[in-house]
Amino acid sequence: MDTSDPNLQTPMINKVSALTLSQPPNPYVLLPTAIVAIQGQTARRENCRAVIDLGSQLNLMSRRMVDQLAIPTFSTSQGISGIEETAQGSSSWARVRLSSLRSNFQKEIVVFILPRLTKNQPSESIDEGLSIPSTVVLADPEFGQPGSIDLLLGAEVYSRLIRPGLIGLGDDKPTLQETTLGWIVFGAVRRRVPAAMAGNVMTITREDPLPALEKFWKLDTFNTEVPAMTVQERLCEEHFLSNVQICPDQRLMV
Repeated sequence: MDTSDPNLQTPMINKVSALTLSQPPNPYVLLPTAIVAIQGQTARRENCRAVIDLGSQLNLMSRRMVDQLAIPTFSTSQGISGIEETAQGSSSWARVRLSSLRSNFQKEIVVFILPRLTKNQPSESIDEGLSIPSTVVLADPEFGQPGSIDLLLGAEVYSRLIRPGLIGLGDDKPTLQETTLGWIVFGAVRRRVPAAMAGNVMTITREDPLPALEKFWKLDTFNTEVPAMTVQERLCEEHFLSNVQICPDQRLMV
């Protein structure tokens, strides 16, 4: 086959890149939430959604809830650290009364105030048709629907909330825990989407080498044209030629 025909030349490929994306198989983990009543130093009470975090040593409240109840605050400099020692600070704290909507449980707690606690919980709707017993009174009837969190209850409060009741709903399904706030729902939930997702992207770039070679040739070529002299330069040259002679021994004589 005659390869001199440019239409039959093998295309030049000078860049090949590949990217593989993968997501490890993992279920969605539902955090326990509860609807509770919060009261400041006045008689006014507001319901808010709280997340219960056994891994927290502090109770936290959003600035929005503090402002909504006009709760008096006090200045502080409290450092709050998380995973890999990520740090955030709270500049104020308050004292509030926490009340259950399902029992006569009440407790005065100290909360540290942050502009925002977390993203909506859960982050996606949980509508797997869980078989929750009819006798169970949930602490958060809308536990499976995303909603804002204005209160985080830490380990110290959790230790006062728990009751003996515990119900497992099955494999890849959450667990029910009885508390003084009602039954909380938490744990792994099977997702509707595939457990693992992977994608591959390959990019092949063809570039014509001629423009680059032309640029190289231009850089490698110097200008041989003699630039035009100015009037002053031309007068200087004429004066030199008229008044200076080169001797045989290569010396200059004026």
